[in-house]
Order: sequence, then C-alpha cells, then structure tokens
Amino acid sequence: MVEDWRKSLDAVAVRAGSKPGDIRSKQFHHTYATARLQTTDRGAPAAAWTVAKELSHSGTAMIEKTHGHLGESGTVRRS
Repeated sequence: MVEDWRKSLDAVAVRAGSKPGDIRSKQFHHTYATARLQTTDRGAPAAAWTVAKELSHSGTAMIEKTHGHLGESGTVRRS
C-alpha cells in the first residue's frame, strides 16, 4: 500500500513541465469539491452538506468558505 504519494506527484509535475512540489493531494480535494458543487442529486443542485459529508468534514463552513465561491462564470453560487 502506498503511504506517501509525494514522489509520484513530483514525477507527474516534472513531466507536465512544473516543479516538484507544485502538485499535492490537497489540490485534488479542492478540485473534487468544486466540481461536485456543480453537479445535481436527483435533479437538484448538490447540497453543501452532502459534499461536506463526502469529504469527511463535520460541517459546511469549509465547503462554503473555500469551495462555495462559484458563480463568476454563471455556474453555482453558494454564498
């Protein structure tokens, strides 16, 4: 089982023309949350609480503060 992804992420970064350390797992977390807030559940926009639970957050504050800023391009606005 892989316990430390940093070397793999560094190799991906270098191959993509970036520096080692430019890509970290936190970016995947942010990307998932941002994309998930733009999806629907049974025809309704995904709730911030649903996304928070999927990311193992205890509440919606982080989702709303960090990822709920969508809307500038006509997508979803949560704040």
